[in-house]
Amino acid sequence: MNRKSTFAIVAILTLLPPVPLPALTCTRPSQPFDRTLCSDPALHQEFARLQRTVDAISRRDPRILWSQRAWMDRLRRDCAAGERWCIQAHVRQRMGELAGRIAAAPTRLSPRAVPVSGSRGHDAPPPKHARTAPAIRPVTRLRTPIPHPHSAAPRTLSVQPAATRHSADTQYPIPGPPPAVDPRIAHLLRNARFAIYDKVYRLRNGRYHNRAEWAYVDFGRILAAGDYDGDGKPEYLVSVYFNGGGSGIFPHLYLVSLRDGRPQPSLPYELPDRSDIRGAAIGKGVVTLATVEPGPNDPSCCPSVHRLHRLGLRGGKLVDLP
Repeated sequence: MNRKSTFAIVAILTLLPPVPLPALTCTRPSQPFDRTLCSDPALHQEFARLQRTVDAISRRDPRILWSQRAWMDRLRRDCAAGERWCIQAHVRQRMGELAGRIAAAPTRLSPRAVPVSGSRGHDAPPPKHARTAPAIRPVTRLRTPIPHPHSAAPRTLSVQPAATRHSADTQYPIPGPPPAVDPRIAHLLRNARFAIYDKVYRLRNGRYHNRAEWAYVDFGRILAAGDYDGDGKPEYLVSVYFNGGGSGIFPHLYLVSLRDGRPQPSLPYELPDRSDIRGAAIGKGVVTLATVEPGPNDPSCCPSVHRLHRLGLRGGKLVDLP
Protein backbone atom coordinates (compact mmCIF):
# COMPACT_ATOMS: atom_id res chain seq x y z
CA MET A 1 0.00 0.00 0.00
CA ASN A 2 1.51 3.36 -1.06
CA ARG A 3 1.47 6.57 0.94
CA LYS A 4 -1.39 8.10 -1.05
CA SER A 5 -3.67 5.15 -0.28
CA THR A 6 -2.73 5.33 3.39
CA PHE A 7 -3.54 9.04 3.58
CA ALA A 8 -6.85 8.43 1.78
CA ILE A 9 -7.88 5.76 4.30
CA VAL A 10 -6.96 8.01 7.23
CA ALA A 11 -8.95 10.87 5.72
CA ILE A 12 -12.01 8.65 5.22
CA LEU A 13 -11.84 7.38 8.81
CA THR A 14 -11.58 10.94 10.08
CA LEU A 15 -14.63 12.10 8.10
CA LEU A 16 -16.82 9.15 9.02
CA PRO A 17 -19.18 9.72 11.96
CA PRO A 18 -17.86 8.42 15.29
CA VAL A 19 -18.90 4.93 16.25
CA PRO A 20 -21.13 5.11 19.32
CA LEU A 21 -19.68 3.34 22.33
CA PRO A 22 -21.69 0.48 23.86
CA ALA A 23 -23.96 1.97 26.47
CA LEU A 24 -23.81 0.97 30.12
CA THR A 25 -27.20 0.99 31.79
CA CYS A 26 -27.48 0.67 35.54
CA THR A 27 -31.27 0.95 35.68
CA ARG A 28 -31.91 -2.75 35.13
CA PRO A 29 -28.59 -4.51 34.52
CA SER A 30 -29.33 -7.93 33.04
CA GLN A 31 -25.85 -9.29 32.27
CA PRO A 32 -23.29 -10.36 34.92
CA PHE A 33 -20.83 -7.83 33.47
CA ASP A 34 -23.26 -4.92 33.94
CA ARG A 35 -24.35 -6.08 37.40
CA THR A 36 -20.76 -6.23 38.66
CA LEU A 37 -19.86 -2.85 37.21
CA CYS A 38 -22.98 -1.12 38.54
CA SER A 39 -22.92 -2.62 42.03
CA ASP A 40 -19.30 -1.77 42.85
CA PRO A 41 -18.80 2.02 43.35
CA ALA A 42 -14.98 1.92 43.13
CA LEU A 43 -14.96 -0.16 39.97
CA HIS A 44 -17.74 1.92 38.43
CA GLN A 45 -15.76 5.10 39.13
CA GLU A 46 -12.68 3.70 37.36
CA PHE A 47 -14.79 2.76 34.35
CA ALA A 48 -16.44 6.21 34.25
CA ARG A 49 -13.01 7.89 34.42
CA LEU A 50 -11.89 5.78 31.47
CA GLN A 51 -14.97 6.79 29.47
CA ARG A 52 -14.35 10.49 30.17
CA THR A 53 -10.73 10.16 29.09
CA VAL A 54 -11.75 8.49 25.83
CA ASP A 55 -14.34 11.20 25.18
CA ALA A 56 -11.74 13.94 25.76
CA ILE A 57 -9.17 12.36 23.43
CA SER A 58 -11.76 11.64 20.74
CA ARG A 59 -12.49 15.34 20.33
CA ARG A 60 -8.96 15.73 18.99
CA ASP A 61 -8.77 12.32 17.28
CA PRO A 62 -12.16 10.72 16.52
CA ARG A 63 -10.47 7.48 15.47
CA ILE A 64 -9.94 6.58 19.13
CA LEU A 65 -13.64 5.64 19.28
CA TRP A 66 -13.06 2.83 16.80
CA SER A 67 -10.36 1.24 18.95
CA GLN A 68 -12.43 1.83 22.10
CA ARG A 69 -15.37 -0.05 20.61
CA ALA A 70 -13.11 -3.02 19.77
CA TRP A 71 -11.70 -2.88 23.32
CA MET A 72 -15.21 -2.87 24.80
CA ASP A 73 -16.17 -5.91 22.73
CA ARG A 74 -13.10 -7.76 24.00
CA LEU A 75 -13.80 -6.67 27.58
CA ARG A 76 -17.37 -8.03 27.50
CA ARG A 77 -16.17 -11.25 25.92
CA ASP A 78 -13.26 -11.89 28.31
CA CYS A 79 -15.21 -10.84 31.43
CA ALA A 80 -18.61 -12.24 30.47
CA ALA A 81 -18.89 -13.99 33.84
CA GLY A 82 -18.63 -10.62 35.61
CA GLU A 83 -15.45 -11.20 37.64
CA ARG A 84 -14.40 -7.95 39.29
CA TRP A 85 -10.68 -8.68 38.99
CA CYS A 86 -11.05 -9.31 35.25
CA ILE A 87 -12.86 -6.02 34.58
CA GLN A 88 -10.43 -4.04 36.75
CA ALA A 89 -7.38 -5.52 35.04
CA HIS A 90 -8.73 -4.62 31.58
CA VAL A 91 -9.70 -1.09 32.62
CA ARG A 92 -6.32 -0.35 34.19
CA GLN A 93 -4.49 -1.71 31.17
CA ARG A 94 -6.58 0.49 28.86
CA MET A 95 -5.94 3.56 31.02
CA GLY A 96 -2.21 2.88 30.71
CA GLU A 97 -2.51 2.72 26.93
CA LEU A 98 -4.38 6.03 26.82
CA ALA A 99 -1.87 7.65 29.16
CA GLY A 100 0.87 6.61 26.75
CA ARG A 101 -1.08 8.13 23.86
CA ILE A 102 -1.41 11.43 25.74
CA ALA A 103 2.28 11.43 26.68
CA ALA A 104 3.28 10.75 23.07
CA ALA A 105 1.57 13.98 21.89
CA PRO A 106 1.96 16.53 24.75
CA THR A 107 1.60 19.58 22.50
CA ARG A 108 -1.67 18.37 20.98
CA LEU A 109 -3.36 17.14 24.12
CA SER A 110 -1.90 18.41 27.36
CA PRO A 111 -3.67 17.88 30.72
CA ARG A 112 -2.43 21.30 31.85
CA ALA A 113 -4.41 22.95 29.08
CA VAL A 114 -7.66 21.39 30.24
CA PRO A 115 -9.59 23.47 32.81
CA VAL A 116 -10.22 21.69 36.10
CA SER A 117 -13.53 22.33 37.81
CA GLY A 118 -13.10 24.95 40.53
CA SER A 119 -9.60 26.00 39.50
CA ARG A 120 -10.64 29.52 38.38
CA GLY A 121 -13.80 31.51 37.73
CA HIS A 122 -15.57 31.64 34.41
CA ASP A 123 -14.76 35.35 34.02
CA ALA A 124 -11.06 34.96 34.75
CA PRO A 125 -8.73 35.54 31.76
CA PRO A 126 -7.21 32.41 30.21
CA PRO A 127 -3.52 31.65 30.91
CA LYS A 128 -0.86 33.17 28.73
CA HIS A 129 0.10 29.87 27.08
CA ALA A 130 -3.48 29.53 25.79
CA ARG A 131 -3.05 32.82 23.88
CA THR A 132 0.39 32.10 22.45
CA ALA A 133 -0.06 28.41 21.63
CA PRO A 134 -2.94 28.10 19.15
CA ALA A 135 -2.26 24.36 18.81
CA ILE A 136 -3.88 23.68 22.19
CA ARG A 137 -6.79 26.11 21.99
CA PRO A 138 -9.26 23.43 20.91
CA VAL A 139 -8.33 21.45 24.00
CA THR A 140 -9.30 24.34 26.31
CA ARG A 141 -12.84 24.20 24.89
CA LEU A 142 -13.41 20.59 25.85
CA ARG A 143 -16.69 20.14 27.63
CA THR A 144 -15.47 16.89 29.25
CA PRO A 145 -12.02 17.44 30.74
CA ILE A 146 -9.43 14.75 31.20
CA PRO A 147 -9.80 13.60 34.81
CA HIS A 148 -7.32 15.26 37.15
CA PRO A 149 -5.90 13.02 39.88
CA HIS A 150 -6.83 15.54 42.61
CA SER A 151 -10.23 16.55 41.28
CA ALA A 152 -13.50 14.95 42.31
CA ALA A 153 -14.93 12.73 39.61
CA PRO A 154 -18.42 13.82 38.55
CA ARG A 155 -21.13 11.25 39.02
CA THR A 156 -22.78 10.41 35.73
CA LEU A 157 -24.60 7.19 36.61
CA SER A 158 -26.36 6.07 39.73
CA VAL A 159 -24.51 3.24 41.47
CA GLN A 160 -26.50 0.64 43.32
CA PRO A 161 -24.86 -0.40 46.60
CA ALA A 162 -23.96 -4.07 46.76
CA ALA A 163 -25.51 -6.12 49.52
CA THR A 164 -22.26 -7.99 50.17
CA ARG A 165 -18.91 -7.19 48.67
CA HIS A 166 -15.46 -8.63 49.28
CA SER A 167 -11.98 -7.37 48.53
CA ALA A 168 -11.35 -8.77 45.07
CA ASP A 169 -7.75 -7.51 45.02
CA THR A 170 -6.78 -10.11 47.62
CA GLN A 171 -8.73 -13.03 46.19
CA TYR A 172 -8.15 -12.24 42.52
CA PRO A 173 -4.86 -10.30 42.40
CA ILE A 174 -4.13 -8.16 39.37
CA PRO A 175 -1.33 -9.59 37.17
CA GLY A 176 1.84 -7.55 37.45
CA PRO A 177 5.52 -7.46 36.48
CA PRO A 178 8.04 -10.13 37.57
CA PRO A 179 9.10 -9.87 41.24
CA ALA A 180 12.57 -9.33 42.65
CA VAL A 181 13.76 -12.75 43.87
CA ASP A 182 16.80 -13.73 45.91
CA PRO A 183 19.56 -14.91 43.51
CA ARG A 184 19.98 -18.14 45.50
CA ILE A 185 16.29 -19.01 45.03
CA ALA A 186 16.50 -18.09 41.34
CA HIS A 187 19.46 -20.47 41.02
CA LEU A 188 17.45 -23.30 42.64
CA LEU A 189 14.51 -22.72 40.32
CA ARG A 190 16.72 -22.63 37.21
CA ASN A 191 18.18 -26.03 38.18
CA ALA A 192 14.98 -27.82 39.21
CA ARG A 193 13.23 -30.84 37.69
CA PHE A 194 10.15 -30.18 35.57
CA ALA A 195 7.69 -32.72 34.18
CA ILE A 196 6.69 -32.22 30.53
CA TYR A 197 4.64 -34.75 28.54
CA ASP A 198 5.12 -37.63 31.02
CA LYS A 199 8.86 -37.12 31.32
CA VAL A 200 10.93 -35.28 33.92
CA TYR A 201 13.71 -32.97 32.71
CA ARG A 202 16.49 -31.79 35.03
CA LEU A 203 17.61 -28.32 34.01
CA ARG A 204 21.18 -27.16 34.43
CA ASN A 205 21.72 -23.41 34.33
CA GLY A 206 18.21 -23.06 32.96
CA ARG A 207 18.35 -25.49 30.05
CA TYR A 208 18.14 -29.09 28.89
CA HIS A 209 19.09 -29.71 25.27
CA ASN A 210 19.25 -33.27 23.97
CA ARG A 211 19.45 -33.53 20.22
CA ALA A 212 19.08 -37.33 20.26
CA GLU A 213 15.71 -37.03 22.04
CA TRP A 214 14.58 -33.99 20.07
CA ALA A 215 13.99 -32.27 23.40
CA TYR A 216 14.91 -28.63 23.99
CA VAL A 217 13.77 -27.29 27.37
CA ASP A 218 14.57 -23.75 28.51
CA PHE A 219 13.73 -21.93 31.71
CA GLY A 220 11.74 -18.77 31.00
CA ARG A 221 11.42 -16.51 34.04
CA ILE A 222 9.95 -16.19 37.51
CA LEU A 223 6.55 -14.65 36.83
CA ALA A 224 5.20 -14.11 40.34
CA ALA A 225 5.79 -14.87 44.02
CA GLY A 226 3.20 -15.12 46.79
CA ASP A 227 1.75 -17.24 49.57
CA TYR A 228 -0.65 -19.53 47.72
CA ASP A 229 -1.46 -22.03 50.50
CA GLY A 230 -1.35 -19.66 53.48
CA ASP A 231 1.55 -21.36 55.28
CA GLY A 232 3.57 -18.16 55.54
CA LYS A 233 6.12 -19.26 52.91
CA PRO A 234 6.10 -17.99 49.32
CA GLU A 235 5.41 -20.05 46.24
CA TYR A 236 6.77 -19.13 42.82
CA LEU A 237 5.11 -19.20 39.40
CA VAL A 238 7.69 -19.98 36.70
CA SER A 239 7.58 -20.49 32.95
CA VAL A 240 9.45 -23.23 31.08
CA TYR A 241 9.49 -23.53 27.28
CA PHE A 242 9.54 -26.81 25.38
CA ASN A 243 10.53 -27.41 21.77
CA GLY A 244 10.35 -30.88 20.25
CA GLY A 245 12.52 -30.18 17.23
CA GLY A 246 9.88 -28.44 15.12
CA SER A 247 8.82 -24.81 14.91
CA GLY A 248 6.48 -24.87 17.92
CA ILE A 249 7.58 -23.38 21.25
CA PHE A 250 5.14 -24.32 24.02
CA PRO A 251 5.10 -22.42 27.34
CA HIS A 252 4.49 -24.49 30.49
CA LEU A 253 3.68 -22.90 33.85
CA TYR A 254 4.57 -24.38 37.24
CA LEU A 255 3.74 -23.38 40.79
CA VAL A 256 6.90 -24.18 42.77
CA SER A 257 7.21 -24.46 46.54
CA LEU A 258 10.47 -24.89 48.48
CA ARG A 259 10.66 -27.78 50.94
CA ASP A 260 13.88 -28.21 52.90
CA GLY A 261 15.61 -25.98 50.37
CA ARG A 262 14.50 -28.07 47.39
CA PRO A 263 12.10 -26.91 44.67
CA GLN A 264 8.88 -28.91 44.36
CA PRO A 265 7.15 -27.96 41.08
CA SER A 266 3.54 -28.78 40.37
CA LEU A 267 2.40 -30.52 37.23
CA PRO A 268 2.32 -27.97 34.41
CA TYR A 269 -0.34 -25.78 32.85
CA GLU A 270 0.31 -25.62 29.10
CA LEU A 271 -0.32 -22.52 26.99
CA PRO A 272 -0.76 -22.45 23.20
CA ASP A 273 2.26 -22.26 20.93
CA ARG A 274 4.19 -18.96 21.21
CA SER A 275 1.83 -17.33 23.66
CA ASP A 276 3.02 -14.03 25.11
CA ILE A 277 2.87 -13.90 28.92
CA ARG A 278 2.19 -10.29 30.00
CA GLY A 279 1.98 -10.68 33.79
CA ALA A 280 0.96 -12.88 36.70
CA ALA A 281 0.12 -12.73 40.41
CA ILE A 282 -0.32 -15.24 43.23
CA GLY A 283 -3.07 -14.85 45.82
CA LYS A 284 -4.49 -17.11 48.48
CA GLY A 285 -5.71 -20.17 46.61
CA VAL A 286 -5.66 -18.55 43.16
CA VAL A 287 -3.16 -17.59 40.47
CA THR A 288 -4.04 -14.96 37.85
CA LEU A 289 -2.29 -14.80 34.52
CA ALA A 290 -2.51 -12.25 31.67
CA THR A 291 -1.56 -13.53 28.22
CA VAL A 292 -1.79 -12.70 24.54
CA GLU A 293 -2.53 -15.93 22.66
CA PRO A 294 -2.83 -16.76 18.95
CA GLY A 295 -6.29 -16.57 17.46
CA PRO A 296 -7.68 -18.90 14.78
CA ASN A 297 -6.53 -16.64 11.94
CA ASP A 298 -3.32 -15.26 13.48
CA PRO A 299 0.08 -16.05 11.94
CA SER A 300 2.50 -17.91 14.17
CA CYS A 301 4.53 -14.75 14.73
CA CYS A 302 1.78 -12.48 15.97
CA PRO A 303 -0.74 -13.53 18.66
CA SER A 304 -3.60 -11.08 19.20
CA VAL A 305 -6.15 -12.59 21.64
CA HIS A 306 -5.91 -11.07 25.14
CA ARG A 307 -6.88 -13.48 27.90
CA LEU A 308 -6.96 -13.52 31.68
CA HIS A 309 -6.62 -16.94 33.31
CA ARG A 310 -7.56 -17.87 36.87
CA LEU A 311 -5.63 -20.97 37.92
CA GLY A 312 -5.41 -23.20 40.96
CA LEU A 313 -3.92 -26.49 42.14
CA ARG A 314 -6.07 -29.59 41.73
CA GLY A 315 -4.36 -32.91 42.44
CA GLY A 316 -0.93 -31.29 42.24
CA LYS A 317 -1.62 -29.82 38.76
CA LEU A 318 -2.28 -26.23 37.70
CA VAL A 319 -5.73 -26.07 36.11
CA ASP A 320 -8.34 -23.47 35.19
CA LEU A 321 -10.63 -22.64 38.08
CA PRO A 322 -14.42 -22.60 37.49
